Amino acid sequence: MFRLGWRDDIVTLRNAENLNASAVDSSGNLVVAGTIQHSANQVDVIVRKYTPLGVKLWERMIDIGGAKLMDSVQGLVVNPRGEIFVSAGTPQNGFDNFVLIKLAPLDGNVVFQQILDTGLNRASATGIVLDRNSNNIVQVGGYGRNAREAFIIVKWSESGEVVWKKTWTNDVKGDRSTNSVAVAPNSDIVVAGYSATEKLGQDSTVVKLSASGDVKWAVTYPGGQFPSNDTAKCVNFDQSGNVLVGGDEYVSGSRNSAYLAKLSSDDGKVIWKSDIMEPRGMDGTTVNVHSIGDATLAAVQMNPTSAGGFDMAVIKFDSSGKEVWRSVVDAGSGTNEELAKMVVDNYGYAYICGGSVGADRVPKYILACIDPNGKVAWQFRDSSPFNGLPTGVCIDNDSGHVFVSGSKNRGIDDDFSIMTMFQAPRATSDRYTVYEGETLVIEPRSGILSNDVFWRFATLKVISPAKSGAVDLASDGGFTFAAPKTASEVTFTYELSREGLATSSASVTISVVKKPK
Repeated sequence: MFRLGWRDDIVTLRNAENLNASAVDSSGNLVVAGTIQHSANQVDVIVRKYTPLGVKLWERMIDIGGAKLMDSVQGLVVNPRGEIFVSAGTPQNGFDNFVLIKLAPLDGNVVFQQILDTGLNRASATGIVLDRNSNNIVQVGGYGRNAREAFIIVKWSESGEVVWKKTWTNDVKGDRSTNSVAVAPNSDIVVAGYSATEKLGQDSTVVKLSASGDVKWAVTYPGGQFPSNDTAKCVNFDQSGNVLVGGDEYVSGSRNSAYLAKLSSDDGKVIWKSDIMEPRGMDGTTVNVHSIGDATLAAVQMNPTSAGGFDMAVIKFDSSGKEVWRSVVDAGSGTNEELAKMVVDNYGYAYICGGSVGADRVPKYILACIDPNGKVAWQFRDSSPFNGLPTGVCIDNDSGHVFVSGSKNRGIDDDFSIMTMFQAPRATSDRYTVYEGETLVIEPRSGILSNDVFWRFATLKVISPAKSGAVDLASDGGFTFAAPKTASEVTFTYELSREGLATSSASVTISVVKKPK
């Protein structure tokens, strides 16, 4: 079903190296971005691009502004043309500032690095997202003298110009900042984070903006008591345009609860809110949320689910907020798992990664795949001698490659680490129709691989040929079929295979029919 693919544990002589972001382009290539230390007072941005099979295509190190300062990376996106946009930060005149870096897909050359001028205020980026309607980039974070006085949302054009800039505050003294951002199919933007309350503490906060940057609504909602430190950590849209938001909130005593809520697209009012309590009633938080049909998948840190330790979980909720199933991931009795990220593929499978600490008290990468029915399809705990916590996971939907990236500690320094899982292809049956005596020509885009799962890099072959007519099958899934001169149903069977993985077969049925007169 799966096996360990390629990995790249890059050992250097530098003290602090961190991969903070990753993404896959339309060809299945992996792009990662992070920081690398050059000296005690200089940290620069580094971006690498790999082929799906682990060949490094290029590497770029970027000293933002040539100022030799402590640069940072918060995220990256790749547009349909393969152009790479990195959300970064750098001190300018003593204050943090947003930076957007664009790199060319073929060679990684820096097209531009734009520093957002915020005057004497700081702007600390926390998230980045691509608007697929316009290919504009939306960057969000905290803003103000301490970078925690207001939300800031910036829309950039793909050429590096500021389309608009918006700040939001609820005019209450105290901290506020963003944690997550999402863009709807109509280019509306929703930002989630926290803001100060009139009493002590902070509340989860969600702000919705139009594509032109106008604030449509802003809402805050508290936990069970005050003072409390509640926060919205992740946000997304459902298929109806309503807002899905998750995070954690104070309940009572020493208890925090993870939660998931659905907010109305019209005014932000809470449609439903589900508290996710663990059996032992202690800390929890929702890290990622994903809409799938009329349901929702939430990735939740469960702290702890038993006396044995802390675990990770994926929970499915129906359209009314009722829990459908809960799939808990752990590496065995006495281990503690710390959730990092979740990604969901095009077929409804969820992949969660994090760190797993056993009796040796050393965190190891852990990755699990949860099927659409809530069962753990497979799970892998790294056995390498290094330790660390991943920062990202992404998937190529055509090959099934799952990429986990982060950093691993070797005792005195941190080094980049990338781990890849290969998944077995899954064949799906097909049906076509042709007239008697004619030749059916099927192009690759509508061929037998077009509805198969994880077909990229799979070997395709016929294992049971057609008993009549003539089939000529190409490796890309296109084929021709010379039909017999009598009406019938003709079937052949093909197989998909990859080295070290299970094979999968499916049938192709061709209905040979009489041509109407």
